Amino acid sequence: MITLYTRTVCPKCMLVKQALNGADIQYEVKNLDLDSEAEAELREQGIMGLPTAKFNDIYYVDVPPILALIPELAE
Repeated sequence: MITLYTRTVCPKCMLVKQALNGADIQYEVKNLDLDSEAEAELREQGIMGLPTAKFNDIYYVDVPPILALIPELAE
């Protein structure tokens, strides 16, 4: 399963969610506004940008790399 790190107000995050929903891909959401542990996890990895997705222990930052995962996730 893919984990998507977001914030409450994040247009790029909403775009990724729409794409994942449209491809009928299940995902877990970690909202950094509500989950300080998730925010600390990204900081430990040196990640400051959103949206960020974690799949197979690899972090993908920003829309294009996450959208590129959709064909693999849809299998």
